[in-house]
Order: sequence, then C-alpha cells, then structure tokens
Amino acid sequence: MPPPARTDIVTDTAAAVVIDPFTIKAVSSRRARAGKLNGGVAAKANSDSFKSTGVSDSKPRNKARRWDHILSNESKSRQPSSLKGSAKYLSLPGLVSLCGGLPSSEYFPIDELALKVPNVPHFSERDTRTTGKFLRAGKHDVAEGKGLYDLEIALNYGLGAGSPQMLRFVTEHVELVHRPPYQDWHCSLTIGNSSALEIAFRLLTEPGQCILMEEFTFSSAVETARPMGLHVVGIKMDGEGLLPAHMDEVLSGWDERARGGVKKPHLLYTVPCGQNPTGATAGAERRRQVYAVARRHDVYILEDDPYYFLQMQPYRSDDDNGGVGISIESSNVSPSREDFLRGLLPSYLRLDTDGRVMRMDSFSKVLSPGMRTGFITASEQIVERLVRHQELSVQNPSGLAQLTLYKLLDEHWGHGGYLDWLVYLRGEYAGRRDAMLRACEKYLPWGLVEWRAPAAGMFLWLKVQWQKHPRYQHHRRHWSHHHHHHAGHASRSGSDRLANGGITGHGTPVSFNAADEYYRIEEAVFQTAISKGVLVCKGSWFLANSLDSSSFVDAGVTSAPPLNTANGSNERINGSRLSKEYSQPTTTSTAATDGINPFGRMNGSSQATVTEWQGMSFDQVSRDNSHIPNGVPKPNGTAQNTIPVLPAMEGDIPSVEMFFRTTFAAAAPDEMETGVRRLAEALRTEFHL
Repeated sequence: MPPPARTDIVTDTAAAVVIDPFTIKAVSSRRARAGKLNGGVAAKANSDSFKSTGVSDSKPRNKARRWDHILSNESKSRQPSSLKGSAKYLSLPGLVSLCGGLPSSEYFPIDELALKVPNVPHFSERDTRTTGKFLRAGKHDVAEGKGLYDLEIALNYGLGAGSPQMLRFVTEHVELVHRPPYQDWHCSLTIGNSSALEIAFRLLTEPGQCILMEEFTFSSAVETARPMGLHVVGIKMDGEGLLPAHMDEVLSGWDERARGGVKKPHLLYTVPCGQNPTGATAGAERRRQVYAVARRHDVYILEDDPYYFLQMQPYRSDDDNGGVGISIESSNVSPSREDFLRGLLPSYLRLDTDGRVMRMDSFSKVLSPGMRTGFITASEQIVERLVRHQELSVQNPSGLAQLTLYKLLDEHWGHGGYLDWLVYLRGEYAGRRDAMLRACEKYLPWGLVEWRAPAAGMFLWLKVQWQKHPRYQHHRRHWSHHHHHHAGHASRSGSDRLANGGITGHGTPVSFNAADEYYRIEEAVFQTAISKGVLVCKGSWFLANSLDSSSFVDAGVTSAPPLNTANGSNERINGSRLSKEYSQPTTTSTAATDGINPFGRMNGSSQATVTEWQGMSFDQVSRDNSHIPNGVPKPNGTAQNTIPVLPAMEGDIPSVEMFFRTTFAAAAPDEMETGVRRLAEALRTEFHL
C-alpha cells in the first residue's frame, strides 16, 4: 500500500491559515537574529525562543484551546520545583551560587568524549568505519570558545524540558516537518515515548476513566494504562488503522449507566504510521476524518509516531518484476530534501487547529533506542504541565545522550544532513521489508496465512486461519453433531450456550470454551515456532481488550456490555467483524471500511485488491489460483494445501482472527529468510500440512 496522497492544510475549519514554509536555509538566519544561545548549566529555555513567526497573510494564527477540563487532579496540583525554578538566576553575571546542589565539574571523572559518526551522505556502517569523522566534546569547550555544549553542562543537572541546545534543534525540526497551524505550540525533550505516554496518562486521566485505542495496539500502552486503573476501549481497524466511523459510533452511543457509571472517553491513543503491531498507515483523508470525530466529541489525541519517517514506497511482488520483488526505494535515486518532506503524510499535529494533539516523537527508531531521548509537541499549557511532572520525576533526559545528539545532529549533520539520513534509513528499511515479503511469498503456506505489505514502520502482521487447526476442527465436528442432535431441546440459543460454557438446557455439553481453544492454538503455534528456531510475537499480546467467550459469540450486539472492572476487559471484540466472513462471499471491490476482514490477504498486491479476497473461503482460494493477486501460484508449483473446513451454520462460532507479529528491523536478509522458512515449518507441523 503506497502512502496515500499528502494534504497540506486542514479544510474543516476557517481558523487554519497557510504558514510560510520554514526552510533549512532559514534556520541559520533565524539563529543569527536570535543572538548567542544561553546554554549553560541548568539553563532555562522554551520553544518560543526558537520558533519563526512567518505566515502567508496578515491573519494571525489562533491560540490553542484550554484543556483544564481534562487535566487530572494530580496535574492541576503540581507546582513548579522550587530548586529548579532558582536556576533561572544562574545566568546573571558575577552571581555566586550558594543555593542549589550542583556539583563542581572538577569532580566529573570524564574529561573528553569522542564519537566516530558518518559523514553526509556516506551513512553505511562500512563507510563510517573508513571515512567517518570523530566528534569530540571536552569538559570546558564553552568556556574555551570551542562550542556551545560541553561535558561541564551535560554531566550536571538540567531542567525538565531538556537542554536549550537540543530544545532548539527539535523545535526547528518540528517547524520544518510539521508546521503546527496554531500559535502557542511548544516542545519538550523526554526520556522516550514510553515515559512520555505514562506521564500523559497521569496528566489527562483519573483512575476509572476510559482511553480509546486501536483494537490491536502497542502492548506497553495497555500495560501502562491498566495498573493506573484505566479502562481501554478498542476501536475497529482496517488497512489504514482505526475506523473513524466506529470511533464515532462508540462515542455517540456511550451510555454511562450501561458502562457502570464510567464517563465517555476523552482521550485517544493512536500510532498512525506503521502501526505497532499491524503495520497499518492512516492516509491523509483518514486522519482528517479521525480528527473531525475527535473535535465532534472533544477527544484529545495522543499521537505516538516513532515510525513517521519510515514511510515507504509500495512493494511490488515477484510477478510484477520478473521474479524479483522490489520497491521503488530499491533504486539508487533518492528524493531531494524538499521532495522527501512534501511526500510525507500530514501528521495529526499538522492538522491540529485546536491544540488537541500531543505528538510524541522518538530518536529510538531512527537513531538509537539506548539514547532514551525523544520529544513531545503540544500546546503551551500541556507542555508546561508535562515539564512540571518531569522535573520532579525523571528530572531531565540524560545529559550524555543530549550532548551526543547535539554533536551529531546540530553541530555535524545539521537539519539537512539529518533529513538525508532519514531518506537513507527509509530506503534501508524498505529493502528489509522487501526481503521479508519475498521470503513470505516463497515459504508461507498459501490458504493458511495472509498479510498486507506495510507502507511504513518495521512490522509485518501475519493472519493465520486458526480455525483450520486440527484441534479446532475436531471440537467443531463434535459440537456440530450435538448441535443438530439436540436442536429444539435446548433452553437457550446456540450463542447463549457457547457464551455460558456450551451447556444445553438438559446439561449436555455441546461445545468447548472457544476462547481457551483460541489461546491454546496460539500458544501451540508460538511454542512450535520456538522449537523450530524462530521467535515471533503473539497477536493476543496486542489486544486492547482481552478475548473471552463473549468475543466468540455471533455478532449483532447493539448495546455494549458493562465494563469489567476486575480484569480491564471492557469491550466485546469487533462487533460486526465477527460475522461469518468465510461463508458469505462478497463482490465488493473497494477498500474495506466496515471492519469486516480488515486485513484481507494482500501478499504484495496493492490496497485496491484487498477486498477481492474479502469473504472468500480459503478453500476457494486454494482451489482457484485466479483469485490470487497477480496470479501468483504456490511457490513449488504444486496444488495448494487445503484443509477441509466445515460449512458455517446458524449459531456457529464466528471467525475471531488470529495474528502473529513479525519484524524486519534487526535480522539480516538471509536470517529473515531462514526465520520465515522455520515459521512455515512450524505452521505445517501444527496444521498437519
């Protein structure tokens, strides 16, 4: 799926204005006008010192809305740190400080730091070894006129928003890339998105409240929220991520009484690019739609976007390329910096005229996770509250990490060189993605596994037809026999019996616990894969809402069950998505938007062909290669593997989907092929192929 068309300006509000692009060339002139940077020990700064003010007409930009009504009591009660606040006086000439406990730098046992880094554009590890440059930072470079940031500053205490040196860089970067359309946006350094997310939850929620997330989401987000007493409500997804129609439906139909007195959610957590775990990427129009729903229901958005710069060109499978799967990124032609920026999808921050978005960026996925450094962008009010929290908890990001980033990004590469690095990195990940997809096309059993070529990020989401597992088929035949034998004698419907342990009115067991079977089969595949020498992630790790028996009952539920405050499982899974998609073929030819079979098999084809597979039984696919996108036959040229699947029937168990997440981030291409081959062996073993 290619990155959808770019949109520059939000069109749903008259408040938006066209902002003059803040260019790389403008950075040096703005810095010259601003004068010398005050970047000493514990120096105070905010983004207003580093932003441009140009707009294309005389109409001023609006200020952000106030968010007092969603700030937590904890956040409202936080006062500035007395000790941190006194640091603003340290820049006064001739001042002798007998106040704070700042150690003397003569007792820092590090005198010099040396880093060997790539020169632009020679970014490869091999080039760095042979042509890289050593960057050096001494303890007293600032006093000696050798630089603006040194070890005397970096190794001492800092302030909650980060050093002025790095705060300046990220503020300029945000303006270059995202150009927030309201006036009072600010940035703050963080110790990474995981920390920023935990702080955001504390700032914007109270225990017992609900957060909206994609139905499959970053597992750490759920695992952070639940111990804080927060409930998670999963929003259905398709190939572009969360569905705004379902988000609107959930919010419009929210019934506090039915939800056990829990108030309507006011917070959405989303990963819009290369979503973890599904790899889904929201197009420009989808983002505008989600933002419009957020405005309609006054929902604040946490935009977690570590994969934003890993937006790739579409993958083309082997048949399109003479037997060699490639992407456009595989060519040697790199876009210009301007074309690269123009080709990126608009972030939610870019569309945000209200100041209702906290965007979380990280250096973890584009430079190094061990740096534990990222940054957030939001309205001045929200950033100030986050800084108040950081200065009394994490204090500030690592000084050594900030110094390292400054020497590389600001002093050596500059903004232009950093963009060149991001273009290079995107191409490298596109090559890894392509290698993974070629291996999947070569080894994974057709008719059992399906996938969509990701348009961004570093994850490939594999959907496995778990209902074809021999264990499931055995139990289903047993249930089918009893279902017909006891028809007319049960005191409850088939769905009721299944939800209540599969017992008829006469106490005859007619079913098995579907949720237990699902997890047993998932665990069996997981363990067999390990025994074959490959580790993958279980899809259930990423569920926003836990599966239980009610998840497997046929859909048609119009009112949501109450929140389960005991285990945090507070929403049935996927409503209409649990329809019997494999017994009711569809002729739909447009992109799936109703949440049914949202990740229909793609296997390298473009998004436009996804619903050619929607609703088709995999027996049909196995028997008829004409339905396979691009006419790709099974790699070995033999007949497709097929497993007899019983026809669906009224009251039968609908199709809850099983997924496994794989990544192409770390393993070398040959290792990826080995891993995929071993996963295929595990699947064939488990499914008796």
